[in-house]
Amino acid sequence: MNVVTDAYLSDYRRRIKSISQRFLLIGIQIIDIERINCKILGSSNRMYTLEIVKSEFAPFVYTSCNCPDCTIRKVTCKHMYWFGTKQLGVSHPNLWTVEIIELFIMNNTRFHVQFATGRNETCPICLEPINYHQEHTICCTMVCQNSVHSMCWRRYHFSSFSDKCVVCRSKSMPSIF
Repeated sequence: MNVVTDAYLSDYRRRIKSISQRFLLIGIQIIDIERINCKILGSSNRMYTLEIVKSEFAPFVYTSCNCPDCTIRKVTCKHMYWFGTKQLGVSHPNLWTVEIIELFIMNNTRFHVQFATGRNETCPICLEPINYHQEHTICCTMVCQNSVHSMCWRRYHFSSFSDKCVVCRSKSMPSIF
């Protein structure tokens, strides 16, 4: 095989891993209007930081992750593909525009101010659909009544040591399993 084919296959494998492995969105920090840091818990229980920086001179954004694929191999990592697919609706970071990021910032800021109450269809941690008939869930009992997968909550709780609801931030989730 040649170098181009190897690079293509390697990129293809990372894209497949981004949709087949389970990642958790631990936190989103909007630093300012120009920069976003996202904490992502990888499938091997390691915490990674995905940084997205807007450029006011270009229509696209700059992305980086502190995982080995991005820092050592200098390639687009599976965490970027996962975040793009689940949060932005555009999988490849080269296609993320300033407009997409501004819309994400606007929606994310509003999400924390005005959250939905009641039964949610998507786990706010892993961003996968919740099947209430087949999966164990944990529900915020005080404020928003939103649910998360119990497995996601366990991983989130042990990585962040937080017992606050990931949607409304009230202290109403179980802290010990």
